[in-house]
Amino acid sequence: MTVNTYAELLRKYGEIYTITYNTPPTYLSRLVGARETGNKIILFYKEDRTGAVTTTPTKLRPRVDARANSLDLDLTGSPLKDDCLVEAIGDISLDLQLVDRNPWKRDEEYHRGENPDILRAIICSEQFQQMEALGSVWFLCDGSDFSQTQLLQYEFNPTHFSRGVLSYAGVLPAYMLKSQSLVQQHAMTAGMELKTYIENCYQVNPHMMLRCSWSTPSPLPALTELRSCTVLLNSTFRVGDCSSLTEDFMNQLRILVYIREDIISFHNDEQSGVNRDPIYRCGSGIDINELRESITKTMTEVSGFNEGYVDAHANCDIEENTPTNKNRLAEIITNLANSRLAMPCLSGAEPLELLLEIGLEKIYKDYEFIFTESKLCSLKELHVSVNVSNGDSNDDPPASDLSKLRKSLHNAARGDAITSSGMRKTLLHPGHKQTSAKYPNGDDVFKNSSFDEQESVQRISKLFQIHCMLEHLLMMHINLNIPNVYADVCAQLLNRQPHQLEGLDDKLSDTVDIRLSAHYVVDYLNDKEPHSRQITMKSQNKLRDIKTTFYYNVENVCPPALAQCFQSDDKELVKERTYHAWIYRKIRTLK
Repeated sequence: MTVNTYAELLRKYGEIYTITYNTPPTYLSRLVGARETGNKIILFYKEDRTGAVTTTPTKLRPRVDARANSLDLDLTGSPLKDDCLVEAIGDISLDLQLVDRNPWKRDEEYHRGENPDILRAIICSEQFQQMEALGSVWFLCDGSDFSQTQLLQYEFNPTHFSRGVLSYAGVLPAYMLKSQSLVQQHAMTAGMELKTYIENCYQVNPHMMLRCSWSTPSPLPALTELRSCTVLLNSTFRVGDCSSLTEDFMNQLRILVYIREDIISFHNDEQSGVNRDPIYRCGSGIDINELRESITKTMTEVSGFNEGYVDAHANCDIEENTPTNKNRLAEIITNLANSRLAMPCLSGAEPLELLLEIGLEKIYKDYEFIFTESKLCSLKELHVSVNVSNGDSNDDPPASDLSKLRKSLHNAARGDAITSSGMRKTLLHPGHKQTSAKYPNGDDVFKNSSFDEQESVQRISKLFQIHCMLEHLLMMHINLNIPNVYADVCAQLLNRQPHQLEGLDDKLSDTVDIRLSAHYVVDYLNDKEPHSRQITMKSQNKLRDIKTTFYYNVENVCPPALAQCFQSDDKELVKERTYHAWIYRKIRTLK
């Protein structure tokens, strides 16, 4: 569908309906599948923002006080004693987190449908069908007809007549879901082969879901297949959901983000001609003893992932036994100790820049300790795409350049070069430039800091990716406890391209799809009913294509006001697992 088509539809029908050309609503993508909707669709609907919207109740999850020494629930106490910290009431860091787990977006709660007969009249009108367009237009219905139609689809196609209808099919007990009934509803005609695509989703917890999918040409397909299916573990980690085991790691990363923001703010003001001292807003930081204890606990927890599986032929990286500090501050100290450098004079944001660099290296070594000691991945795997190309700035200068370096340091010192006693000058001021073959533009030969804005973003992004990997592994271990898969999972997650981020907030999330072998989940999922099912049947011949998608979900995936037309108490009357059911039919006929 083109933008010109959207503009024409907006001109003709925009006064009556809200028409959008955007990503499809979440409920539509779930019900008919992302392959059918694509990235963008044109959607006709009515919008109502006047009344209060009834939403599913949110859960209040208060933060646990880290100072609590016991998990026992003690209801005793004195009514005359108030343990509440008055000064902490206004602290926004102690607020109650509202956990919103609705499967739809907030704006979708204002969507309203139109009578299906009115919308069918628009679709059948001459001015609509004679439009020069390509792609699908979707019309949101109110479900007021007998079939409880929820969406109508008209697809502009130069060679076929193509229409789709999505209807609500009511509440269905799980035991009544039979492949024979589905094949009959698909209305397969003689001489047309049947192809079935099935995806069963098993909800592990609100953050994790196992997707088992497969296809079959069988005329009577099995609705559950756990041995030859493709298994994807969909896992979502939200920054605000850090556990007590990993919260200190995330706080370290937050502090580094704050330092980077202060550095950039200082440089921006400096370029604007504003002279000021840099701001230090890191507070008291993190207690190093508590952090060391958290690292040890996390490493101990993670090291148990691969118990019972020891590879005697595993390659050991010699670098894992060689502690090194490859940062600018370490270089300065080394050169001072080796009499190669006069005492530097740090100015402007340079102290923060050095602090950021050693902080990035420090937190990386924390993760390095956890993953290498637990034998989940090698040090080289963690280093992939972490170290942004810095040339050879972290290595000692070659012997041929050593004289030039000493000469530049000699010229950079204040006052006379070297006293007769041979003592070094005590201060090295920045800003002196030296022209040489290596620095033809007169750049600084020796810099007190090597801060690069883009490089810092890449390193923070990679560290956030590594932290998310740790969170996903811990969630897998706690909720599934699948043995001997964590090394493969690490390899999968480390091969992803990190998302570039410059800030951290509690709403930031990381969602991954982790491939697992089917035999790992057979015992876990055996005899369990899926949380949702999507079954798509396709038949075709030379004249027409028939596609039917059956969607079943334990929960209602549509916003409450949109789903009022099919609200039912039937789920409360049945003790067995029941599904909300939808049917999507699409027929393409050759013109």
